[in-house]
Amino acid sequence: MTSVVNAKGIPLPYTGASTHWFSATGAGPELRGTSGNDSFWGNTSVNVTMYGGAGDDYYHLYSTINRAVELPGEGIDTIDTWMSYKLPNNFENLVVT
Repeated sequence: MTSVVNAKGIPLPYTGASTHWFSATGAGPELRGTSGNDSFWGNTSVNVTMYGGAGDDYYHLYSTINRAVELPGEGIDTIDTWMSYKLPNNFENLVVT
């Protein structure tokens, strides 16, 4: 895999491959990750807060009622969304598609 760099030429970290997957459809108001690498899938009609763990986590946010939370030092974490979005604390990457 080639490196991706920012405007200053500094390499950006990658989120590792996921080993666990969580979906907000019918899952309730909270999804909690593991100590491994997790993928979280929000939903346009589900008000959900997704909490990662110690691993590298990847969040797919589809609505403003989908929220992602990470604590300091919990891996390389990425949010993927189609919305205008400000990256929360403790997240390293934002992908806007």
